[in-house]
Amino acid sequence: MRDTALEPELPGRVASATLLNLVHASGLFLIGAGTVKRYRDADLPAEQPGREMGVRYVLQGAVQRAGQHTRPVPDFS
Repeated sequence: MRDTALEPELPGRVASATLLNLVHASGLFLIGAGTVKRYRDADLPAEQPGREMGVRYVLQGAVQRAGQHTRPVPDFS
């Protein structure tokens, strides 16, 4: 039987792991989570916060689960 208590935390763990890997990529500049937090639940197109923060690309996404398989779904804007 799976431990379902950790499931709500899964998207956050996937996001943290993704950021940890991206921070080591050459040529990337990452904006801190505290800076982008105000945009998290805003109903805005990704381009608007991107312009306001002065970034060229915005990475957002979701985590999909099917049975025991989990897959991150990134979306670059």
